[in-house]
Amino acid sequence: MTWKLKRVSEKGSDPLRRGKKLNKNDSLPKGQTPFRIPSRSATLCKMKKKPGKKRREKLQKKVDKTHGLRNYHDDDVEVRKGKYGLGVYAARQFLPGEFVFEVTGQLLPHENYNGSDYVMELNEQWYLEPTTPAAFLNHSCSPNSELVQLTKHSLGLVAVCNIEPESEIVFDYQWEPHEGTPQCRCGALNCRGWVVAADSVHKMTKSKKKARKKTKM
Repeated sequence: MTWKLKRVSEKGSDPLRRGKKLNKNDSLPKGQTPFRIPSRSATLCKMKKKPGKKRREKLQKKVDKTHGLRNYHDDDVEVRKGKYGLGVYAARQFLPGEFVFEVTGQLLPHENYNGSDYVMELNEQWYLEPTTPAAFLNHSCSPNSELVQLTKHSLGLVAVCNIEPESEIVFDYQWEPHEGTPQCRCGALNCRGWVVAADSVHKMTKSKKKARKKTKM
């Protein structure tokens, strides 16, 4: 709402022109009513309040129930909670080499985007921020699927071994090593300890040793 002061054309002892506080006995020109500037608290009440944590949780549940973006399911896969949060699970059996689903999403250039925990590399120039269900695919050092180039604007998830119904569908993130690379907790027998490509594990080991030496100094 925009607040505007009413311009007074009459001169003289008009208390509004002098900025004087109005008293009960003050008189105003005929037809004019006193104007009161709203207090800051009253103005803020007119603004839409940012939802608190509890309200956000309530609204999120409503979004999930109504739109199902985080409760995705079809005849092939479904998104649901697992040991490490949300993940993608097989709704049926997938045989080795079988197409699981197409990965689509927002396309962003490398030069203008630092990436996120979900981003996938489409090619040397473009990133792909995947939509549901691909956004909830988890990492494993012992994956049962892999990503392949499907079209110019999308990737495809393909089974690399037999995937039984109710099994979580995972792939190897193979992130480039950097300071914020997390430790891996996939629980696989051949777990590399870091969410990086197999040939980059030694780089993470060296960087962590250097970091420990600096903290001891």
